[in-house]
Amino acid sequence: MSAKRKSIPATDVSSDETTDDDEASGSNSKEKAGSAAKKKKKKPGGHDATAAASSFSNAEIDKLRSSLLTWYDANHRVLPWRRTPHSRRTAPSPAGPHESEHPAPASLDTQQFAYHVWVSEIMLQQTQVTTVLPYFARWVARWPTVAALAAADMEELRHAWAGLGYYRRAKYLLDGARHVVDNLGGRFPETAAGLMGIPGVGPYTSAAIGSIAFNDKAAVVDGNVIRVLARLRALPGDPQRLMPTFNEQAKQALHPERPGDFNQAMMELGATVCRPKNPDCGACPANHCCKAYAEWKAHCQKHGLPQDLPPYPMPSKGGGSSNPSAQGAAPKSKGVKNKAGRKAEDAQGVEEEEEEE
Repeated sequence: MSAKRKSIPATDVSSDETTDDDEASGSNSKEKAGSAAKKKKKKPGGHDATAAASSFSNAEIDKLRSSLLTWYDANHRVLPWRRTPHSRRTAPSPAGPHESEHPAPASLDTQQFAYHVWVSEIMLQQTQVTTVLPYFARWVARWPTVAALAAADMEELRHAWAGLGYYRRAKYLLDGARHVVDNLGGRFPETAAGLMGIPGVGPYTSAAIGSIAFNDKAAVVDGNVIRVLARLRALPGDPQRLMPTFNEQAKQALHPERPGDFNQAMMELGATVCRPKNPDCGACPANHCCKAYAEWKAHCQKHGLPQDLPPYPMPSKGGGSSNPSAQGAAPKSKGVKNKAGRKAEDAQGVEEEEEEE
């Protein structure tokens, strides 16, 4: 969001590697998958039934939006690729281990800010925030614009990328920069749909750039968001099968006026509060509409356990559990890829913070 990001424990989806470039370059496989899907018979009570049962009420959406953004404005991390114009953080303290001293410069115009967001999102694939921070600072100092990056030599990029791992990401940044300069007049498209045409950019990254840089109403669905939604609605089962439901829930919940902030708030919640292990449910701004939390409290009351007992969200092998706290904890699903564009633990900040939290 220090070394390569730890694998998400059994409470989370997938540990198979997949990145946005896989999404962007996999049109043939997508077509084959779509063709195969058409041949499958629709099972009764499938996605439609799950989506209907897990939808938020209008009252829940209003409260979720309000409480989550209020929490985010007061508790967000300071990151050099992030702007927080609604920030209410009081008495700024020295930067923590997973943030920087300063946010994105206010002097950046929208296109320049989009470049920063894009670079950060590619770097954050497979990599923790702590590791990315110094690489990002050196990168934008050396190649401050998309045009400067487009003119760079691949050998230069490899040298600058050394130690960050997954070197093909550097190539996708170079290919993407040249595409923007050569085919788009040096300007990033201002919608998630338009951004999908850039090499290495898939559904997750396009939604992140579009919403954060351009306020496009595109919902981000990454590993953090999947875990939060799964717990809010107490959805057990294979995350891949539930991806249509997660996508619909994310769109339903998205704040129409602050989509970028809301997306970052959802990811921040998953990274810092609704963690894979030891979630801090009592401090969660969304616990008022969290079915998994309600089931856990009912379980504690039924069995005479302390109400403040931390949930134990580890489901049994295969994804199920008789423990209500396990329900909706994004159960184990071996080998499942996150269709949102990168694997679940690749999301910004989705690391279990080495016992620091």
